[in-house]
Amino acid sequence: MINNLKPKASSGHDKISPKIVKTNNTLIAGPLAHITNLSFKEGTFPHDLKIAKVIPIYKNKSNSSFENYRPISLLPTFSKVIERLVYNRLYKYVKLNNILNSAQYGFQNKLSTEQAIIELQNRVITYLAKKQHTIGIFIDLSKAFDTLNHSILLQKLNLIGIRGIPLKWFTSYLNNRTQFTEYLSHKSVFRNVKCGVPQGSILGPLLFLLYMNDLISVCKVCQAILFADDTTLLYNDTNYDALINKANSELSDISTWFAINKLSLNVEKTQFIQFQRNKATPFPKPLTLKINENTIQKVEYVKFLGVYIDQYMKWNEHISRKCNQISRTIGTLSRLKNILPRPIMLTLYSSLIVPYITYGVVAWGNTDNSQIKRMSILQKRSVRLINGSKYNSHTGPIFRSLRLLTLQDIFHLECCKVFAKFCQGQLPQYLNNIFVNSSSTPLYSFRNTTNITTPLVKTKFEEQLILFKVASAWNSLPINIKSYKEHPKSVKYFCNQFKNHKLSNYSTSCLIHNC
Repeated sequence: MINNLKPKASSGHDKISPKIVKTNNTLIAGPLAHITNLSFKEGTFPHDLKIAKVIPIYKNKSNSSFENYRPISLLPTFSKVIERLVYNRLYKYVKLNNILNSAQYGFQNKLSTEQAIIELQNRVITYLAKKQHTIGIFIDLSKAFDTLNHSILLQKLNLIGIRGIPLKWFTSYLNNRTQFTEYLSHKSVFRNVKCGVPQGSILGPLLFLLYMNDLISVCKVCQAILFADDTTLLYNDTNYDALINKANSELSDISTWFAINKLSLNVEKTQFIQFQRNKATPFPKPLTLKINENTIQKVEYVKFLGVYIDQYMKWNEHISRKCNQISRTIGTLSRLKNILPRPIMLTLYSSLIVPYITYGVVAWGNTDNSQIKRMSILQKRSVRLINGSKYNSHTGPIFRSLRLLTLQDIFHLECCKVFAKFCQGQLPQYLNNIFVNSSSTPLYSFRNTTNITTPLVKTKFEEQLILFKVASAWNSLPINIKSYKEHPKSVKYFCNQFKNHKLSNYSTSCLIHNC
């Protein structure tokens, strides 16, 4: 556990940083193992390891306002070592017994926000393709991690089978915690922490998932998608009035669940979208949703796990915002192109521009060509700056020399990675079922070919379905790469094969006369 620590110089109240612990691990490991075994045996967590040092980090706007600082908690390094040992045991128990609901994507191995985005998109497209009325409710909680009730959490741990000495250990871990604030070498008095999971802890995120886990039992008519405390509810029905009634009825039950579990629902920031295929499809009548007699705000687009989803699933808002952010970064690269060497410029591109291009690209990568072309032009402009080329240079040779993929090929790679992860058994339940359930139909022919049969779609709108995107991208690959399906190796190996194939097709030089 000590060897796996990141060698950071920051430390908790004891001023012992991970860097110091790693340097002296041969001296520390023995005594720390003895203390840890005693802790597990007696069900007691050391008191000195429950003290958190809070550092206020300035965010933006006025630096004289408390609201513009983010509190960062620093826990003792030894606390993280013991917590990691407990986490490994708890997480293994939770996964072995399928305790966590499949709708929860937060803080779990092999699950990501992008997979949650794909599920949301795929469900909405499927509902609308069947001509069902569809609404998405995006619930906002106020300081959910900080207001979690300890006694309720311990009851929930008991219900999932954590009893006896293990439950005694978690009780000791949660109770009698203290914290103090340190700013410019000044320290506040110690204060008791009466609720919430320890911020900055290893166990905190997993304990929060277990706290939220039974919310799904209240969602009987909707499809919930969760990432920690980010809760999204999808309702669909062919009958418009029935949709409104069941949504309002279940929202009342969900609000009651939050109240019982002492979590604060932020109605002002809770929003909903009424999805539709296009502007030509009118709604029968205005839709009103309420929680605790408070009307939920209807919006045309909403930020969901880092992407902007609009009511038509067109991605115009998302791409426009990301293009603006890329444009500002390109302005910075332009001022630095004659100062910094190419390797550093390439690093800046990878850290400041690539994340905007790759994040969620499986969801929005095949939207309207006009939107994609705008981002593609910005990408080409940035690689010209990195290479020191003229503003109108052809970018094929530049992408090849820098070993970078174009936007279109990044989209194809990410789509193919979805299927590569399916072959490795690394997809969440919803996405995995899309492929598994189809494998028993003529859609696939696993034994006779490496191709995937592309599902029939009637409109451009339905081409956003994940099965269509993955099949189209996979089938365009050469046979030697598609053989991965029959003999899957690591996903990283597949990505390297894909990248080498695409780069080999990029031109080595421009063949246009006098270019």
